Amino acid sequence: MIMSYIKRQSCLIIAVTPANSDLANSDALQMAGIADPNGHRTIGVITKLDIMDRGPDARNFLLGKVIPLRLGYVGVINRCQEDILMNKSIKHALIAEEKFFSSLPVYNDLAEHCGVPQLAKLNQILVQHIRTVLPELKLRIGEALASVAKEHASYGEITESKDVDPCEDLTDDDIRLAIKNAVGLKSAMFVPEVGLSADTILFVVFFNI
Repeated sequence: MIMSYIKRQSCLIIAVTPANSDLANSDALQMAGIADPNGHRTIGVITKLDIMDRGPDARNFLLGKVIPLRLGYVGVINRCQEDILMNKSIKHALIAEEKFFSSLPVYNDLAEHCGVPQLAKLNQILVQHIRTVLPELKLRIGEALASVAKEHASYGEITESKDVDPCEDLTDDDIRLAIKNAVGLKSAMFVPEVGLSADTILFVVFFNI
């Protein structure tokens, strides 16, 4: 179901991957690669950089050297469950995040790629993307409207329907004769089929014709 959305050229893809997993085999990046093989519509977001295994780092990923993306990558550190339980504010979490990136030589020169505040650029990317795809979208809508208008015109003018009276041009004698032919020589008795309550007044109609 996700693929049905992200394969559309008008869709931007945010591929979120935790850094403590196998980044090269990320499910999010693999799906994005299928829907956007050129990487023109995909933004990579790498989380949990503070709990990566010792030794490896995500520098080459953030620089787009492993899986290139035209819109680039952003590395972030979100509050963990313990931080939430300890009521750590978002303000303090952002301060701790900035301290983490600035204290590590592998990340301290990648300010434009690191930190939750960098995600604010997604709004600018979205606006630019809308401006890019809007002309084609308007063209497709115009073509669809023209097609519907052409089909509507092929049906011709719509005339108003008139209510039809089934007893029009029938006299009382005609109706009486029709009822007699339908029930035979015996009198017809019509009884409602719905259940009767204590307050129900039953009317039994006899046609003696």
